[in-house]
Amino acid sequence: MDKEGMLKVQKLTNRLINLNALEEKVLRQKTKIEWLRLGDGNNSYFHASLKSKQKAKGILILQKEDGTEVTSQYSIEQIVVDFYGSLIGTAATNIYNVDVMAMRTGPQLNFEQRAKLILPVSDDEVTMALNCIGGLKSPGIDGFGAKFFKASWETIKFDVLRAVWDFFENGRLYKAANCTIVTLIPKSDEARTIRDYKPIEGCITLYKIISRIMTRRLASVIGNVVSQSQTTFIPHQQIHNHILLTYELLRGYSTKGGTPRYDVLIFSKGDVASIDAVLKVLQQFSSSTGLIVNPSKCKLYFGGVDYDTRNGIKMLTAFQEGALTFKYLGIPMTSRRLEVHQYMPLIEKTVARITHWSSKILSYVGKVQLVKSVCFATASYWLQCLPLPKQIINHINAICRSFIWTGGATVKRRSLVAWQTICKPRKAGGLNVLDLQVCNDIAMMKLLWSLSGKKDNLWVRWISSYYLKDNTIFQVEEKAYHS
Repeated sequence: MDKEGMLKVQKLTNRLINLNALEEKVLRQKTKIEWLRLGDGNNSYFHASLKSKQKAKGILILQKEDGTEVTSQYSIEQIVVDFYGSLIGTAATNIYNVDVMAMRTGPQLNFEQRAKLILPVSDDEVTMALNCIGGLKSPGIDGFGAKFFKASWETIKFDVLRAVWDFFENGRLYKAANCTIVTLIPKSDEARTIRDYKPIEGCITLYKIISRIMTRRLASVIGNVVSQSQTTFIPHQQIHNHILLTYELLRGYSTKGGTPRYDVLIFSKGDVASIDAVLKVLQQFSSSTGLIVNPSKCKLYFGGVDYDTRNGIKMLTAFQEGALTFKYLGIPMTSRRLEVHQYMPLIEKTVARITHWSSKILSYVGKVQLVKSVCFATASYWLQCLPLPKQIINHINAICRSFIWTGGATVKRRSLVAWQTICKPRKAGGLNVLDLQVCNDIAMMKLLWSLSGKKDNLWVRWISSYYLKDNTIFQVEEKAYHS
C-alpha cells in the first residue's frame, strides 16, 4: 500500500474511533449509567440496558378501579388522565386552619435571617446551582439537559441569568419553563393499577436552577426553626444515624410498647390513653396540612403489652399488628442482634445485580467497574452502620470474584488472581477493589470517633446519656445488654 493509501486508512480509522466514542457517550447519557467508564468497549451493554429500560417503561395492561383490565393504548391513557385529573387542581376539603398559636410560640426567623432569604440572586448562586445538577440527569420537555448548559455556559449565561432574575424580582416564569414531563414508574414488579405507579417529573434545567437556589437559601436558615429531632430537614445529617438510633430504641422493645412505622417511627407508652393522645396530635397535623394517615400502610408493634390492651389499641387506631423483624430505611430492624440469615437480603441484592442478563455482556473492565461501583455500594450502605459477620463478607467476596472471572455468581473454578491481590492499589499490582472487611472496620471506627467527638446528632446524644453518661467511650465497661 502506498503512502496515500495508508493516510486514507488512518483517517478513516480515526473517524471510526471518534464515531464509536460519540455513540458510546450518547448511549451512556440515555441509559444514565454513570458508574461505567467510557472507552472500555461496552456499547453492547449500553444498547441492552437502553432496550431493557424502554421495555420496562411501557404500560401494556392496566387494571381499573372495578377490577377490569384494559390493554388498548387509548384506554390506558384515559385511566391515567382521569386519575391525575381528579387530583390536580382540586381544593382540599379537610384543611381547616394553620395552628396560629404553634406558629407564634414556636421558633421564628429573626430579621437578619429573613433579609438573607430575599437578597438579590447573584451570578455565583446561579452558577453554583447549575453545577449541582448532574450532567446525565433527564432533560425536560425542551430536550436540553444540564450538560448542555454547562458546555455552552459562556454563550447562554446572560440569557439564563435574566430569566432567573426575572423570576425572583417580578415573580414571573416563562410558561414553557413551567412545563413538565411526567413519567410513571412502577413501585414494584407486580404493578397492576394506576395507584401502583409513582409519577416522576422531568423539569427543564431552568426550573431546576431556580429550585436549587431556593433550596440552598432555605437550608441555610431552616435549622433555626426546625427541631433537631427532625433530622430530614437538618443539613449534614447522615441516614445511618437514624438507623442506629432506631436499633438502639428497639433494644429495650421487650419491655416497652410502641408503634414504629417504616418511614415514620412513633414510640409511645403501651396503653390506650397514650395512643389516643398520639392520634389527636396526628389529627391536628392533618387539619393544618391536609395530609391524612393511611391505616392500610401503618403497623403496630407491641412489646410487653397485655392481650386486652393490644386489642383496644388496634380497635382505636384501625392499624394492623406487625411482627419484628421489619425493614427501616432498607435495613432489618429487630430488638436483638441481627443473625446471619437476616443479612441474606444483602446477598440477594448483590446476586440479582450481577446475574442480570445485561451484565453478562460486559467486558472484563466493565465487570470490575460493576463490582466496584454498584455491588460494593450496596454492601457499603449496610457496613456503615452494622458490623458485618465475616461469613457474609466472605460470601460477597466469593460472588464478586466469580463474576469477574466467569461472569456468573456461582463459584465454578479457582480465580486466576488471589482476591487479596485484586484488592490492592493499582501501584501494587491490584485493581483497587475495596476490601469490605477493612471498610467495615473503618466505618465502626468512625462511629467511635463520632461518640468521642460528641457530634450533635440524636444517636450520639442517646448513647452519651444512656451508656456513657459522664464517661468516655474507653472508660465504659462492656455489658451484656450493650448493643
